[in-house]
Parts: sequence; C-alpha cells; structure tokens
Amino acid sequence: MNSTIAALKLERASIAQNSWAQPLSLIRIGLCLVFLLRHEHDLPAPFDFERDIWGPGSEYGLQTLAPALPAFAPPLIPGLDALLPYSDLVCRLRLVLVLLLLLGILPRFNAALLALVSFGLFAADGFRYLHHVLVLYVSLFFLAFSHGASSEPPLQEAKPPFALILLRAHVASVYLAAGLAKCSLTWMSGATMRALAREGIAQGQVMDLGVRVLGYQGLALTACAAEIGAALLLALPRTRRAGLVLALGLHAFIQATMQVSTFGMTMLVLLMAFLPSPSERIASDSPQSHRLTKRMLLAGALALAGPFTSYLVGSSIGAYSMFTRLLHYELTLTVDGSLMSRQELTRHLGRDGARIVRLANGHGVGEANVEILRRALPQLTQFVCSLRPKAHSVQTQLSTWRIESGAPLRQEHKADCRSGAGHHVSRRKNGRWNESLPLAPAAGHAHNHGYETQYSHKALRLPEPDCGRAG
Repeated sequence: MNSTIAALKLERASIAQNSWAQPLSLIRIGLCLVFLLRHEHDLPAPFDFERDIWGPGSEYGLQTLAPALPAFAPPLIPGLDALLPYSDLVCRLRLVLVLLLLLGILPRFNAALLALVSFGLFAADGFRYLHHVLVLYVSLFFLAFSHGASSEPPLQEAKPPFALILLRAHVASVYLAAGLAKCSLTWMSGATMRALAREGIAQGQVMDLGVRVLGYQGLALTACAAEIGAALLLALPRTRRAGLVLALGLHAFIQATMQVSTFGMTMLVLLMAFLPSPSERIASDSPQSHRLTKRMLLAGALALAGPFTSYLVGSSIGAYSMFTRLLHYELTLTVDGSLMSRQELTRHLGRDGARIVRLANGHGVGEANVEILRRALPQLTQFVCSLRPKAHSVQTQLSTWRIESGAPLRQEHKADCRSGAGHHVSRRKNGRWNESLPLAPAAGHAHNHGYETQYSHKALRLPEPDCGRAG
C-alpha cells in the first residue's frame, strides 16, 4: 500500500515537472528578460533603460571597443582578448541563444552555451567586470544542471531538481559573501556608510530616514545582519518564508538608495528559486522534506567555491564584497618627465576602460575595477611606450585610498622604452619603498584588431559604484 502511494506521488511529480509554472521555468524566463534588458539596448523596451550610460547597440559589441588603434584590453583570462575582433558576431550568437532559451528550446544546452559565450565577451576586456553581471552569468550556468526530479530506491518522495537546489545555494552564497565582507571594524563603525552617503553613492529620502532613525552605525549593522540573516534563513526549508521577506526588504532599501542597474531585478528573479517545486509541494507533509541532503551540501560547496576562493587570494573579483572595498584612485602618466593626458590614453581603450581611466582623477570611486587597473599597470606602461615611439622612458603611478579615510597607497611602474625593460615599485602608506622587481616586457595586451570604428566616446557618468560600474 505504501509503495503504491509513493508511486502515485512520483507520477504526479513527474507530470508537474513539465508544467511551465514550475520555479525553474519562471527563473529561465525572468533571467532571459533581464539579460535582454541589460545587454540589448536596441530592442523595443517599455522604458529607456540606462541607454544614456551604456550607449546603443548590443553590450560589448564593436561600438564599445577602442576608437583608435592600437587598442589596450587586459583580459580577465589570458587569451580571451582574441574574441574582441569578432565582437559583433559573438553578440549575434549571444542574442540567438538567449531567444532560444527564452522559448524553452533545449534549455539546459542553451543556458550553458549562453553563459560561456557571454562570459567570454565579458572577460575579454577585464575593465568590463561588474559584480551584478557576473551574478547573472553564473545563474545561467547553474540553470544548465539537471532539471528533473530525482528519487532513490525504495520509492520515496521525488526530490527537487539539482539546478533548483544549486540556484538556491547561489543566492544564499551571494548574500553570505556580501554579509561576511561587512564583518570588519571599519564597516561596523559606520564609517563606510557615512562615506557612501558623503560620496553620493547612497542617497535619497529613504537613506535620510534611515540615518535619522538608526544612524550610520545602526544602518551598517542592520545591512550586515540582513545579508547574513537572509542567507541563513533561505538555506533552511522551515525558515524560507522569513528569508524571502527579509531579502525583499533588503533589495527594496538598496533600490531606493543606490544605483545598482539590473542587480535588483536579477536577485528578484533568483528568489523565485525558493518557491516550492511541484515535487516539494507533493511531499510537503513529509518530515524528510525539511532535512539537509548530500545534494544540498554539494550545491552549497559549488556555489561558495567562487566567492571564497576570491577571498582566500585577496581579490575583489568574484568575491561579491558589495560596497566594502571602495577606493578613490588617481592614475598619473609621465613620459620623459612630462605629464601625459589621460584623455590621450582613453582613445585606445574600450568604452569601459576609457570610463575607468577618465575617472582616475582622484575623485572617482571603484573596487574591482581599481584592482584590474592595478594588475594591468606594467602592461599599460609598456603600451604607453608603443603610443610614444620616440619616448625614452615612461612612468605610471596609481594612487589609491579608502573612501572612509587613510593615507594613499602608491604603486608605480617604470619602463625603458628603448630596451623594453621595466621595473615595478610599490610605496607603503608611510612613504617607504616596499619592493623593486624587474619585469619582463609585457606582451599580448596591445592589439591592432583590424576593426574599424566610426564613433566617438560620449562623456558618460559613473553608475552603480559596487554592483555596477565600480564593481
């Protein structure tokens, strides 16, 4: 009798898994719509979403590349910059894939391919890095895992699809990483929150109300507790409803006080992963439905691998350290003892690199983009040598300091343009030399891609500081 009931439950779950209204179908459709809104600026839309910031056309198309050759683009992964000459072709492929995924045609295959193609374009130029775009791509990749309910003999209640479990772990990992990044004395003192308000990054009537009621330190502690609390509550089946309420309140506050592009929309779509799947609704009365399983632990390990690896190596890239490592930064270029205008360099950078360098005037704010600029400094110095073929020496200096306060940390790189040799020096906050290391000539970053550009960069404002442009 029990086996017959279990078999009937499995049959009902199998039929329900094909329903369009199941969470994975809703997430698939939602992520595709967010993707189109963020990346295809020429498609009809109910409103003009950030076109004034990112410009027309497909995101990362040829129109976003450098207007003058040679071009400089430091890839996140060596070799991916080879995709840049084919940007328009890859963008067309990306559009076809997202439309196929939206229609539900070979969803797992197209989700995986769309994630890989999109990440390739994204990582071809490291200056394109944004936390919220990475969250979107990782979500698409996790959507490619198994969509079918599973069961183990003897006949038991069907378990939710692994893709759904993985997406739940992904959402919880984003909140957990962001919350743990805020577990520092600087954040908890309220100094960062005060600096965010002073810099105009967090503003508006809701922010003013929060400061009056809780103060800067109270807001900081509340944000940290909300992110960690949302992760823990969403991870446990019995407390998911409370976790959803907390997460929705958190995003409502962020959306009302900061410019975060499509991050809020992406997270709202992903929160649908915590809706019960058809198999979970059928087995909701079973005590086994509320316990942690090996599949949940595996999903948690996969989701946390990225952000925690970034923390271990001390990198902001992929760490989801939202608004906790923001820096002011200033880039100085010197050729044969004379200052070189940053504007001269920006003509040879893509849209995103040009914006980052243009803002490197001591007033711009960034996080992961500043790290990428710092990493690329030796190659950038050699690239300036190629722009000034008659130059004898080039020196670049990147000064950074926390938005809260503190003395600047300076990193310099000098290159002998005639010999191609260079050396790197870092200066401590107290002004003493930290290191001086010989560096081989940089290769593979200065490109003459063979594409033609017939546009000029517009003066574009800096959008969202962490989940967006400065991320």
